[in-house]
Amino acid sequence: MDGVFMQRAGVLRHHRQAVPVDPLVFRAGGDELIARNSRTVLFWDGPSGSPLPDKTITMPGWEEMPGYTEQAAFHPRGDLLAVVFNFHGPTVHIWDLSTGKRFGVPFVPDKHPQVMAFDPESDLLALGYGDGRVRMWNPRKGRAAGPFLIAGHSIWDMTFPPGGGPLISVGSSPAGPTARRWEVPTSNRKPTTLPLTGIPSKPISPHLPDSLYGGIIRACAFDPAATRFAAAISWPALRRHERLPHEVWVWDLFTGTACDPFALFDRVFEVAFHPQSGVLAVAGIPGPETVFGLVLWDPATGEYDYPEPGDRWPQGFRKATFHPGGSLLATESWLPKKPYEPTTYDDITLWDMTVDRS
Repeated sequence: MDGVFMQRAGVLRHHRQAVPVDPLVFRAGGDELIARNSRTVLFWDGPSGSPLPDKTITMPGWEEMPGYTEQAAFHPRGDLLAVVFNFHGPTVHIWDLSTGKRFGVPFVPDKHPQVMAFDPESDLLALGYGDGRVRMWNPRKGRAAGPFLIAGHSIWDMTFPPGGGPLISVGSSPAGPTARRWEVPTSNRKPTTLPLTGIPSKPISPHLPDSLYGGIIRACAFDPAATRFAAAISWPALRRHERLPHEVWVWDLFTGTACDPFALFDRVFEVAFHPQSGVLAVAGIPGPETVFGLVLWDPATGEYDYPEPGDRWPQGFRKATFHPGGSLLATESWLPKKPYEPTTYDDITLWDMTVDRS
């Protein structure tokens, strides 16, 4: 694969623990890497990997806000964080990361959200539910910004195009993997099918019955120009203890056509486009034909590259996010437990994307 390679630049200092982070993002237009770990928001200087303890935000403890944290979402600007607290029901709180204080009015959604996403053009927050409903909320006022939107499919992920635009929800319906586009997020208009030809109704793996269906789009991403759309699809097993590989598809949104998929991982947790080159970072659990759970895949050529893992091989990768300038890739992985360790540990690792292997 020409042009883009990665080399491990080191594990972030002051971060190795048994609690995974969610989400993990670079702040838009800057070098800061931000991660939410349970009730703590951590900051690092991306180029150096040094922690920024003065910016650490600790959310209220059990005395003030009992319950445990669930889903969380960063605003694409990198200044707001939404967190769901669950204590006899969900409550959504928003934090302003520039001040460390709460933003707007906490609100109680209708039920537990499966996923959340901020509208890049405003402070509205979209909540998606497992029963196929979507609702926009106004955190400033602490109330819904419109009626329920019925997606017609279970919702596993949602995203807005970079710079704003219609909300995209993905998941599964009786017809198979499904993607829907909401032209007017706050209206009660029905969604339209995302113009993608060839969304598979069954795996590409050979020797499978034609009646197989039930695939789920579990993760999705736009490229920075919003001209391509990537989706990670999982399929149900035919027999007990059998697992079909997840497939990553990329569509050209002008033509609606897709390239041949990447299907070498047992599981795919996240996909992310490089800001300049157009290659895709795929994070997950490697399959029998791959040795590492993080690859850079070029959809145009089908070629892929993975780095040297270092002294200890991760079992898999949950998160992957690129620096806005494309010079760094940050990932979260978990390590296999050693005999004397009580549990597995999670690492946040920086990868140098400027490596020249010519």
